[in-house]
Amino acid sequence: TKAGFERSPSTIILNACFDLSIDGEAVYAAFFAGSTVRSLDQGRTWEPFLPGGADEIVFFASDTAADSLRIVADSLAGANADPDDIAQLRADADSLASQEFLHRTFAVIAYGDTVWIGTASGIAFTFDGGQHWQNAKVRLDSEGTPLPGHLAGNWVVALERQVLPDGTTAIWAGTNTTPSPGQTQAISVSRDLGQTWGHTGPTFAWDFAFTPNFVWAGTDQGLLASPYPTLPTDSERVWDTIEVVDGQPLTGTFVGLAAVGDVLWAGAEHGLGRSEDEGSTWRVIRDLVRTRTLDDRTFVSTGGVPDSTALAYAAPNPFAPSRETTTIVFSLSRDAEVSVAIYDFASSLVRDLATDAPFAGGVDHRILWDGLDQDGQPVANGTYFYRIALNTGQQAFGRVVVLD
Repeated sequence: TKAGFERSPSTIILNACFDLSIDGEAVYAAFFAGSTVRSLDQGRTWEPFLPGGADEIVFFASDTAADSLRIVADSLAGANADPDDIAQLRADADSLASQEFLHRTFAVIAYGDTVWIGTASGIAFTFDGGQHWQNAKVRLDSEGTPLPGHLAGNWVVALERQVLPDGTTAIWAGTNTTPSPGQTQAISVSRDLGQTWGHTGPTFAWDFAFTPNFVWAGTDQGLLASPYPTLPTDSERVWDTIEVVDGQPLTGTFVGLAAVGDVLWAGAEHGLGRSEDEGSTWRVIRDLVRTRTLDDRTFVSTGGVPDSTALAYAAPNPFAPSRETTTIVFSLSRDAEVSVAIYDFASSLVRDLATDAPFAGGVDHRILWDGLDQDGQPVANGTYFYRIALNTGQQAFGRVVVLD
C-alpha cells in the first residue's frame, strides 16, 4: 500500500473496490462510495476521476441542490409560469439527484483517453480523458415505456471491451436493475461507442470473456456461452448454459472470467474452472488450500497451495446458512471409515454429518454443513467445532463460525 492511499478515497459509508483497469502507467479503480480514482504513475499518487466530471463526490441526493430546484419548480407551477421552464427545472433537479447513483461505481475499462465506468445510473464514458462525458442509461418516453437503443438496466456491474476483426470496438455491459421503472436484467452491447445499445441474454452478467468461437458470460444462472463472437446483431444471440464438470460439476454464480492465450478461466462460488478447448473439457480447482492427509500426513492432491500444518479446513468461514453452506475439506492416503460431527462451544453434539462412512484413499473429500442441527433447525450465530475421526484412531479438529 502506498503512503496516503489507505486514506484515499475516504468516505462516510462502506467503500468496497469492485474493479480495476490498468493501461500502461495509468490505473483506474472503481469504488462503491468513493467513486472512481486514478493513478497516472502506477499507484504512487492518486486523484479522483468522477463520472460526469463533478468536482466532489455526491454521497446522497440531499447533498445537491435538487430539492431547492424542485421547490422553485413547484412555486412556478403555482404561479402558472411557462411549462417549458418548469419542465427544465425539474429535469435539472432529477439530474442532480441522480449524481448520487452516478458516483456509485462498479466497473471500469480504460484505454488511451477513453474510459468507461459502470455506475448505478448507467455508464459514464469519455473519449478525451474526462474533459467531456456522456451517460448511457435507460430512457423512457412520456408514457414510461423504455425507448429502444438504450441500456436494459441502470445498475452496470460489469464492462468488457471486445476488439473486432475489423479493428472496431464492441462494449459489453452487465446491466442489472435498480428500483427505477422500465428496466430489465440483460446483457447490453454497443458497437458504435455507446451511441446505441442492443440487449441479449436471459439475465445480466458479472463478467465476460472472448475466445475465437464464443462469447462467455458469468451469471447468477451459471456459465453462459454464445457462438459467433462477432455476430453483428446481438439481439439474435443464442446462449447455452455450459456445464463445468471435472468429476462433480462446478455450480452457483460465476463471477470472474478471463481468456489468456488458449486458456479460459471461469471463477465460481465454489471453485475455479480451467479449459484449454473452449469449454469442451475442464479441470476444476475446488480446494485452494492443499492439506496433509489425516492418516499419514502426506499430500495426495495436486491443486491449491500446500499447507504443511493443516489437516482439514472449512470454507467459506464464517458462513451464512440462509444463503450458503460451508464445506469441510480433508484428504486420506488410504481407504477408511470416517465420522464427521459438529459440536457447539460447550462440546455438545450439534449434528452428525457422517458416521463410520467409507471414504476412498488418495483423494480429497468434502463434507457439506448447511448450518442445521440434528433436528433440522437452524443453529444460532456463533463458533462451532468439527471433528473428523477415522476408524484407525486418527482425528482432526477445526473451527467454523456461523454469522447470518
